[in-house]
This record gives sequence, C-alpha cells and structure tokens, in this order.
Amino acid sequence: MLRYFWTFSWCVFIASNCYGQTDGFDKEIELLPKWKVGDKVSYEYVKNVVEKKPPRNPTNVTFQSQVNLEVLEKSKDGGFIVQWKMGNLSVDNAQLANDQYFHKFMNITNSLPIELELDSDGAYSGVRNWKDVQIKLHETVDLTIERLARTEKDKVRLAFIKKQSLATMRTREQVEILATKEPQMFFMLMGFPLSLGESIEYSDVLPNPTGSEPFPSKAVLTLKSVDKKQQLGTVRWKQTIDPEKGAKALKKTLESLAGKTASKDDFPKSVSIEDDADFVIDLKNGWLEKMTHTRTSTIGESSRRETIRFMKTTRK
Repeated sequence: MLRYFWTFSWCVFIASNCYGQTDGFDKEIELLPKWKVGDKVSYEYVKNVVEKKPPRNPTNVTFQSQVNLEVLEKSKDGGFIVQWKMGNLSVDNAQLANDQYFHKFMNITNSLPIELELDSDGAYSGVRNWKDVQIKLHETVDLTIERLARTEKDKVRLAFIKKQSLATMRTREQVEILATKEPQMFFMLMGFPLSLGESIEYSDVLPNPTGSEPFPSKAVLTLKSVDKKQQLGTVRWKQTIDPEKGAKALKKTLESLAGKTASKDDFPKSVSIEDDADFVIDLKNGWLEKMTHTRTSTIGESSRRETIRFMKTTRK
C-alpha cells in the first residue's frame, strides 16, 4: 500500500499561500509584483531526492534543469498570466540516465509550458491551460502502464492501476495540484505583509488530488532580514501536519485508491510531513532571487526527503 502514498507524496502536500515587493521598506515590507508584459526571468533548478524504504538500500538522486518564466498578459483587474516552462532535465543517476522511459516521461512533462493565473498581488490562483496539461498527464499514465506491462502480466491489475491513476486527474483542481507543486511554492509569499523579526502563524490544509480529505497543517512565516542596500528580503517558512489527523486523511486516500484490497495493516498510525524553506526576494520588482525548500515525509520506517533549489540566472 505504501506505493500509493509515494506515488502522490510529491504532489499532495502543497501549500496554498502567496508572494511579491514594496518601496520605502525598512522593517516592514509587503511583497507585491512590479512586472510588465514581456518580462522574462530564468532560474537554475536543482532537486535532490533521498528515499529510505527498508529493506531496500537508500537512494539519493539529483535532478538539474532550467526554469524559464515569461509574463504573457496583464488583465484589467491587475492579474497576470505567467508562462512556466522547464528545460531539459539532467540526472546524476546512471540507471535513470540510461532509461528510455525516464526520458520519454520527461519529454512529455516538459513539452508543454504551464500558463499560470496569478492575481493582482502575484498570488497563484490557477492554470489557464489546464485541459492541455491534463492531456499530457494522461500520456504519462499510458507510458507508465506501458512500462509496467513489461513485467506485470496481469491485465486486470494493470487496468485497475490505470483507472485509479486517471481518477486522480479528472478535475481542474486535481490537475492543478499535480502540475503546480513548484510554481505554487515559487509564488507562495506574494501579497504577504511582513514585519522584521515577527512571525505569522496560521492553520492550513494540504490539498489532496484524489478528492479525499485534505491534510491539516500549521505553518509559520518569518521575515528574517531586509538588506536595504541590495533591496533584498529573506523570509523563512516552516510547516508541519498533525501526525494523527494526517494518518486519518491518508487512510481515506488509500481506501479510495485501493478499495477492497486494503487491509488494516496497510494503514499507518501516524504520518510526519515537515516543510522548511528560505526565500530571498528582490524587493524592487517582486521576483524571487533564490529559494531552498526541503520537505521531509515519514511513514513508519519509510521516509522521503526532497530538497528543491531555485537560483535566478538571468532577467530581461
């Protein structure tokens, strides 16, 4: 049953807050965008994933790419359409690097730019071309089934896996959750007023792409420093889920995926999800300068630590 959790752990636990800029800042800032149509920004993207699933040996894989953003439109109400496009992905794992299915999967997911809908504060609100993204997600399911069919000869089981996978991407909300983990994190601070040294504590929920019960969480935002000379602000964000409530939400998710095949032994008694991130924002315009985010997920003896880094390389 854990395979169902790990299939969705990278997309389910997503924060849904905001990000941006200000003039005349000192100890207080409000992050707001000062963008124009045609603005382009590029970032180095690095993701490291460490997984431990006893009795297997731990895995440690690093992916690297470039993310290109472009402001396509500005609406009458002040909102934005920002294109998010991933470049070619490299990996330091020889097995993956030589895996034709891995490259096919990456070609599918990176072939279509995502058109993000942001409000007038620059906060994420949706994906304009979600139907096109949904088609690409369906293609990844077909590719996954094709690969599984090389070793799995039970056609009924393959059909069940395909059906359950497609069920997680039926609606616009589900597609947006699956496709926008990094973009939502990238823009999550937009619109927040922050005071130096003060923390904003709030309760939140991590959306569930299966439509099952969300994962309740508590988070803290802190403005750590303001560099007036370079006009940069550094923000710390931490988030944790309630272990028992998280386990109940995961149990419902697994039941919806596995149905009658699930047994009591398949369900964890507690689940630990922790987020820790540092953001450095250019206060002149609201673009992210750099970010490091680590999410650690633990179920019993199994764990996954995913660290994502963005570093701005160019701006036009």
